[in-house]
Amino acid sequence: MDNVAKNAKIQITLMGGDRSGIRISRNVIKTLGWPTYVCFLKGEDKMSIAVVPCKQEQPLSMKVPDDFLTNSRRKMRIYCKKFVDDIMAANGLDPEKSYLVEGEYRDVLNAAVFPLKVL
Repeated sequence: MDNVAKNAKIQITLMGGDRSGIRISRNVIKTLGWPTYVCFLKGEDKMSIAVVPCKQEQPLSMKVPDDFLTNSRRKMRIYCKKFVDDIMAANGLDPEKSYLVEGEYRDVLNAAVFPLKVL
């Protein structure tokens, strides 16, 4: 990974209410090396979320849009009401609101990790 990607601010947005899901910033995908598929993992204590590259065959894999790199208007949103509701409830967050969460890249895991306890 290049130095620009290592130093990029990475963010996800937990979207509550009717839009319940997760929006992934372009820098998250860039930092992970532009994988074709990603998976979300939640910590056992549900106090963090990780985004990791994965293969299509993995359960709950999500395809990164083909033109995500080249089309600045392309957004990546995953609609996963149960997952988001579970995470919000475990962290005492208002399920009707949205939360912008900053994370960090962990090289040893090749993962973008987003702590939720600070929200």
